[in-house]
Amino acid sequence: MTLNKKKVFIILKLLLISVAGYYLYTKLDWKEITLYLNKISFINLFISFVFLNLSYVFSAYRLKGYLKFRNIKEKISKLLLLGYKCSFFSNFLPGGIGGEGFKLYSFINTYKLPSKTAIKLVFSDRGSGMLSLAFLVLLFLSFINIKLKIPQNLIILMSCVGLIINVILYRIITFKLLDETTNISFRSFFYSLLVQLCCGIAFIVILLDINPNIDIKSYMFAFFLSSVMIIIPVSVGGLGIREVTFYITSKYLYIDSELAITASIIFYIISLISSLFAIQGVIKVKDLN
Repeated sequence: MTLNKKKVFIILKLLLISVAGYYLYTKLDWKEITLYLNKISFINLFISFVFLNLSYVFSAYRLKGYLKFRNIKEKISKLLLLGYKCSFFSNFLPGGIGGEGFKLYSFINTYKLPSKTAIKLVFSDRGSGMLSLAFLVLLFLSFINIKLKIPQNLIILMSCVGLIINVILYRIITFKLLDETTNISFRSFFYSLLVQLCCGIAFIVILLDINPNIDIKSYMFAFFLSSVMIIIPVSVGGLGIREVTFYITSKYLYIDSELAITASIIFYIISLISSLFAIQGVIKVKDLN
């Protein structure tokens, strides 16, 4: 990507964030959001922080499996730090290399992998995460109440068919294009589920601290759906995209958009703070091998 193209890409990202911010500013009750923010307790912020960072650990184990499959041995501590660095690039840089780009750069320069193999690793890691999100979105879709007049049995059927199609497509793609065995594909999928569930728990802990009387299933569905949306690299760390997704989803689900967006803002801040662990010398990660 040339320098001029990078500048255009950065400007477009910042413009999208601005548009999303203005859209939310005009649609939401910010006084209510402020009241929600004041209800958060420190202990629950800490619990949310722990679960979010636990997701980095499971992500490191997933990546360790992929590297081992390519005959590369690496310590979990180094892969954990790599995960924090990728998060740092995604959260703090509006364009350019990004988290996935930094991961690709690391595979090529640190492990001396051929570019084609490194690209496959990046796609394998991301693809596993996408499958787990699709699985969780479709799973929770089967249990939530929606405002649209669609028979629940039809929703369950659609979810089951969607799950089957996703798994089949995932296996075909990983086998044909990424050269993965069945064992490595589904082992990675298991770790990806743990990653996403930890993130989901971190989000729900914040929600329940503000309002314990909520339909957790609906909020979890909206959260995982928003996680799918922020994978599209059109924003800085997904800023604005998750919040807009919550607002639109609230039109079809029985959820409080202000409550969901308040939790989303706090979740984003915790994510930003966590990614600062990437800075050398801030933490010393004990080897978990």
